[in-house]
Amino acid sequence: MGNLPQPIRKIGRIVLDYKDWILSRYWLNMVQKNPEKHAMYEMKRQKQDLIRPVNLREPVYFHEKTLWLTYFIYNNSSLIAQCYNKYEVRDYIISKGLGHILNELYGVWESVDDIPWNTLPEEYVMKISNGYGNHVFKQRNQEFSIEAAKKQLQKIKKKYSYYYMNIGNLFVGGTKQHIICEKMLYSRLGRSAPEDYKFHCFHGKPMFIEFIKDRHNTSNYTSAFVDMNFQDRHDLEGEASPGTIDPPKCYDEMLEIAKTLSKDFPYVRVDLYDGEEHPIFGELTFTPFYKQTRTSQIELGKLLNVADIDEYASLLQR
Repeated sequence: MGNLPQPIRKIGRIVLDYKDWILSRYWLNMVQKNPEKHAMYEMKRQKQDLIRPVNLREPVYFHEKTLWLTYFIYNNSSLIAQCYNKYEVRDYIISKGLGHILNELYGVWESVDDIPWNTLPEEYVMKISNGYGNHVFKQRNQEFSIEAAKKQLQKIKKKYSYYYMNIGNLFVGGTKQHIICEKMLYSRLGRSAPEDYKFHCFHGKPMFIEFIKDRHNTSNYTSAFVDMNFQDRHDLEGEASPGTIDPPKCYDEMLEIAKTLSKDFPYVRVDLYDGEEHPIFGELTFTPFYKQTRTSQIELGKLLNVADIDEYASLLQR
C-alpha cells in the first residue's frame, strides 16, 4: 500500500482498522461463549507448535493452563487489570513497599491534546498504559516531530481500545487508558536499552530468567533463557540463543523483588531493568507471548498448578 496515493492509502487504513474492529467483536463473543475456539485461533496466530489441540476442560500444558487462567480467572479480575496497566500498577508496587524501584514519571494524560510537549525534558519515553510496544522515544540531539508523535499515539491509543478483545485478554479493558511519560533508561554499557531480566515465577517462586540485551527495538535484540542457577535453558524458549549469563550486581535484590511481586499470582513474569543504583521495575506480564517449545509446554505446565486455584480466586476476583 506504500506506493499508492495518500487518499487511497488513508481509505485502505480505515478499511483495515474497521476489519480489525469487527474481528475483535467476533472474538470477544467467542471468548465468552466458546473459549476453546478462540484458544486455537490464538495459538495459530502465535504460530505455536502444539502437542495437541487446546484442552481447557483438562489443561495439562503450560499454554493450556495460562489460557484457562486468562478466560476464567484473569478476565474477571480487577487486580490483574490494575497490574497490567502500566500506570495503575504503580499503586500496587507501592503497596508492596517497593516504590523506590519505579521509574521516574514525568506526566500522565488521558488525551494527546493534554500533553505539554514544550515543557517536557530533553529525553523521555511515552507509552499507552494498557498497550504494548509502539512507544514514542524522544532522545537528546535527535530529530523529533511532535506532530508525528501525536499521530502515532492517537493511532495506537485507538487500536489498544479494542484489539485486546481479539487476543482474548479482556482484563486489558478493565482500567482507564492513559498516556504516560517516563524517564528514558539506558544500559550502563552504552546507549541501547538497559539489560532486561524477566523472572518467570510460579506460585511466588522465580524459576527461570529470560535475559534481553542490546535492544534497539522490539525485534532487534539478543536473548538468553536460564534457570535460577544460570544454566542454559534455551530449550524452553524457541527464539532464545544458546548460552548463559552472569548475574547482575543487584541480582539478590532483583530476586527478592520478583518473589514479593509474584506471590499473589499463580504465574507472572516480573520484568526488571538493571539500573545504576537499584533494579528498575518494568512490568508484570500474565500472558507472555513467546515461542514455546514442546519441552516448555510440558515442563512449565508441571510447574503451574491450577488444581488449587481456589487459593487465588478470592484474591483475583476482589
